[in-house]
Amino acid sequence: MTSNLVQFKSTVYPEWFTHRIAPWVHYIPIQTDYSDLYDAFPLFCGLERAPCT
Repeated sequence: MTSNLVQFKSTVYPEWFTHRIAPWVHYIPIQTDYSDLYDAFPLFCGLERAPCT
C-alpha cells in the first residue's frame, strides 16, 4: 500500500481486511468479470481515453 503501484481489486466475498481499506483510496474496484478493467486502466496511465490499436 505504500508503493507507487495501482491495485485493482475484484472480489465476490469480503476478506478479513475489507473494513480497513477504502475503494478509490487503497484500491481500484473492478467488476468480478473484469469487464471494466480496460476502461479503468487508461485513467491511471495519464490518458484521457484508451489509445486506438
